[in-house]
Order: sequence, then structure tokens, then C-alpha cells
Amino acid sequence: MQHLIDLIAARVIATIGVPPVYVDRGDIAASDWLVGDFTRDNAWHDLNLSGVIPSGLSLVHFRCFILSTVVNKAAMFRTKGNSNEINMHKFWVPVASMWHQMDFMIPPSVDNKVQYRISSTDITGMSLSIVGAFK
Repeated sequence: MQHLIDLIAARVIATIGVPPVYVDRGDIAASDWLVGDFTRDNAWHDLNLSGVIPSGLSLVHFRCFILSTVVNKAAMFRTKGNSNEINMHKFWVPVASMWHQMDFMIPPSVDNKVQYRISSTDITGMSLSIVGAFK
């Protein structure tokens, strides 16, 4: 029976390729980036993921915590190379002076980068971590 299962699995992999596998980073000791690591000028900037994860991953799972002294400030994230703002994750601050959390996934560019845009310096606290990724 195992031989038949192995033959079917080999045929599926030969036909559609190896399915993506999620790799959890485990118990992360500290955030990968903090508020001071980001330029907060409402313009798009590159964020290089190479110091945290290897290149060649198909989808990266992020966890972001954000704090702002003003309501409706935002942090936005997208794949580097996307130009339409519909293709992004936008994280609004609904209540001032309170921490908020968001999880999202983004495919990195071929050079292992994503882009971010922080609306203003009113965002006074922020941490961003990579929780896991699909390879």
C-alpha cells in the first residue's frame, strides 16, 4: 500500500510541484524592527528582509503592533514593485494611545524586500516581526 501512496505522491509532485510549506519561526525573543527603524514621512520605503529570513520564500507572515497619539494614522505594507495601493495591507489606528495588533502576509520581491509607508511621526510606537513564511 505504501508503494502505491509513494507513486501517487511522486506523480502529484511531478505534475504540480512541491506544495508550499509554512515554516514557523517559533518563540521569537524580540521584535525584528521597532519604530525607530522606520522612516515616518508618508512615503514608500524599502524594508530588506535578508537579515531576518533567507531569500526565495513565497509568502512572509508578519505581526505588527502599533501605537499612535492621533486617531486614523496608518502603517501600510506591500510587495516591492507593486504600484497600485489596492495591493497593500493598511493598518489604521482606530483609538489613540492604545496598542493595536495586525497579522498579514506579503510575498517578498525577488531581492527579498517589501515596502512600507508610515503616515506620520504621530505613530510613536511600533514593532514588526516575521512570524513565519511559506517556502
